[in-house]
Amino acid sequence: MCPAPVKGNAEFARPTPEDVIRVAIDTFEAGERVDMAALSQRLGVGRSTLYRWVGDREALMDRVIEATTIKLATAVQERFTGTGLQYTLSAVREYLLATTAYEPLRSLAQREPNLALHIFFNPDGAFAASTLSGLRQRLDADLPDVVISDETLRVINATSLAMAWASIAGGYEPQIDEAVNVIRTVLEAEMAAQST
Repeated sequence: MCPAPVKGNAEFARPTPEDVIRVAIDTFEAGERVDMAALSQRLGVGRSTLYRWVGDREALMDRVIEATTIKLATAVQERFTGTGLQYTLSAVREYLLATTAYEPLRSLAQREPNLALHIFFNPDGAFAASTLSGLRQRLDADLPDVVISDETLRVINATSLAMAWASIAGGYEPQIDEAVNVIRTVLEAEMAAQST
């Protein structure tokens, strides 16, 4: 059986999976809800094609949030230079401030808390892989003589996400400074254990 043909339209004569991601990111960053039916219509592809290309809405939003937070993290990193624990903590704090202040992300967490939290805490998702990878790179660069286990990395990541995004989803302000203090405690304990 042949797949349904791509219909196309004037804006997207031959749409691709990358077009879906790009349009979804643009829609999200404009503060609009990413709707699969609207994407299908705008791109001129059948819904079955859309789902085959990018998965369900949650899978698509995972990739949208990943791309958005990577841009925010890159902007944060460009403002900082240095190494060491204090640099790491400052960079994490600025990243959390930037992401939680970014209106499309904040609105999603408030409007669709179940979806947002499921994406933020999905250990197999694109966002989780990206944040863990970024955190690993930051720690390896800032603390090259300290071996940070994968378990410690996951604890640090989960703590920062929970104290920031679970708070927002619950209607509270994010607990960023508290999250940074917990991360400091965990990393200082790890460093002390390795120096003995």
